[in-house]
Amino acid sequence: MRTGFPLLMLLPLSGSCRFWEPSEVIYKRYALYNLEEEGYLAADIVQTRATAASDADSGKFQRDRLCAHRALEKAQFRMARIFLHTVLDIPPVPVTGNRASFDQDYPVRFSDRDLFLATIDFASILEKGYIALQDTSDGNVCTVVFRIREPDLIDDVRSVRLSFEPESYSEDWSNRRKPGATTSETIP
Repeated sequence: MRTGFPLLMLLPLSGSCRFWEPSEVIYKRYALYNLEEEGYLAADIVQTRATAASDADSGKFQRDRLCAHRALEKAQFRMARIFLHTVLDIPPVPVTGNRASFDQDYPVRFSDRDLFLATIDFASILEKGYIALQDTSDGNVCTVVFRIREPDLIDDVRSVRLSFEPESYSEDWSNRRKPGATTSETIP
């Protein structure tokens, strides 16, 4: 009884604590300033990274612009893959090491058709995104980090009704793709 009484006294105070929200330092360090990770960095931030090859034939400005456009398109398709996993409640693959990869977090490799249709269905969310980083310092490739920061982001994604039945996924995972294998020639 003695140990339970102090806990009962603290119970009304615990309602004001927000145990589920990270501190501002943690939020900035692991979400806002993080340009390496992909996926949901916080409840209100999701991001992807993509690279594309540069065309050596065009001038530097044109080359960088076209390369960044192709990388952004790939990043948006990767974002669509994340959103499809969210809407379809597809769990990640258990991690064997100390860090998960994008393919472990989002194991189903959707077809180009599925990803294209998903970008249409999620267009209202994707258009809220922005380029958090664009690196064209390497003359052969460029990298784009595409990010969406929006309150209620996960709820907004879950509220989208798909207008199609994904051909590369079924509830029993009978069409589950092996990590590394893909039907896409353009999207990793």
